[in-house]
Amino acid sequence: MLDWDGENPKVGMPVDAPKLIFALTADFNFGAKISEAAKALGARSTAVRSLEDLPARLGVATPDLVVVDLQLDRLDPAVVVQQVQGGAGGAPVIAFGRHTEPGPLRAARQAGCAEVLVRSDFFPRLAEVLGKHLGAGG
Repeated sequence: MLDWDGENPKVGMPVDAPKLIFALTADFNFGAKISEAAKALGARSTAVRSLEDLPARLGVATPDLVVVDLQLDRLDPAVVVQQVQGGAGGAPVIAFGRHTEPGPLRAARQAGCAEVLVRSDFFPRLAEVLGKHLGAGG
């Protein structure tokens, strides 16, 4: 499993290892922006390209935060939250989507995502949002 930089994610790392973010998106540009913001916070980001890949990733590494692109094909936010809460020690799930498609945003809120934002709010505030959910020190 590789992150956006082609390096192995946090697996069996010391307690002081960088915090790990799973970026559940098939959009390389979104993943790269999340990875860049994570690095600035002293964290790491790894790509999860589909909902089907999530259980395998959760079996290998425990993220500190999961970021979900609501435009991902066949995405059910409730399934994501359930899998993350069951296999990732309760890591917060934050979701972002298009303002022109309120249905997925509403579904993410109802599923229990810690925060749901439209893309136009999410990306300009990316470092702030990630930092808030990772806690002080990234």
